[in-house]
Amino acid sequence: MAPAEPVTPPSDDLDAADNEIRKHPGSRASRRISNVNRIFDVWRDFTQTLDELLARCETDEDVVVALTRNVGDTTGRESLVRMLDQSLLAYVAGLVAVVDQSRPIVDLLRPASRKEALKRTSILLAAHPEGLFLAKLRNYILHYLAAPWRFAASFGEGQPLSGEVSLDTEQLLEWDGWKGAKEFIVDGGSSIRLSPLIRPHFLATAEYLSWLLDTAASDNHGLIEQANGLIARRNLILTGGVSDGHDWAERVAHMEENLRRARRGEPQTDFRTGKPIQE
Repeated sequence: MAPAEPVTPPSDDLDAADNEIRKHPGSRASRRISNVNRIFDVWRDFTQTLDELLARCETDEDVVVALTRNVGDTTGRESLVRMLDQSLLAYVAGLVAVVDQSRPIVDLLRPASRKEALKRTSILLAAHPEGLFLAKLRNYILHYLAAPWRFAASFGEGQPLSGEVSLDTEQLLEWDGWKGAKEFIVDGGSSIRLSPLIRPHFLATAEYLSWLLDTAASDNHGLIEQANGLIARRNLILTGGVSDGHDWAERVAHMEENLRRARRGEPQTDFRTGKPIQE
């Protein structure tokens, strides 16, 4: 028996289904949570890159020598500064994206969860004042000047050469956009060393964001399931009632196997029965 001809769904039915999915609060909640997860994943990679680069700049003797060389051939230093600029810019842009895009997540929470989120945010900011400085640093290097790097080297008897990568406090304070973070800069002394700040702040932010997104997903579970049901119904419309999408991976694998069968001159099989399709 030959397989049934594919059914072309009416475009009006698909448009109506798409519109219903798009407007459903569960879809909006799911999309918001998913997008913040995506942005966080990108920022995590930026954080790791910057953290590793700073470690290299402070522990690799050849790199330390290149960064602290300020006369003669400084091409090595210039190349490293460019790498630091690129990495820092990506990191702070990612940080602010995570902060800004996670704020609307709080609006998805139930009242008790929202209260807990505000409490956790206050605790995070109090425990990690560097967070506000790092977020404001994004505006400094985007709208004012490039990062005011300072490089230093030190060594002791029997100790390897080590470096320190920091930002010059005096140059930072020439900018008047540090509202809320100026005290942190002043308390840092003549320079702000970055390597001790990046990982602790990331880990604390990751812990808070994980709780926030998990809680939002839990608080909106019913709505998200409703939206998933609408998506499954759309898939049935699209496939003429053949599939709601839950077996999509299996169907794609079966189509690929049928293509291989056809190339070998073997009969293709029916997905539902597994039996050869009769021409």
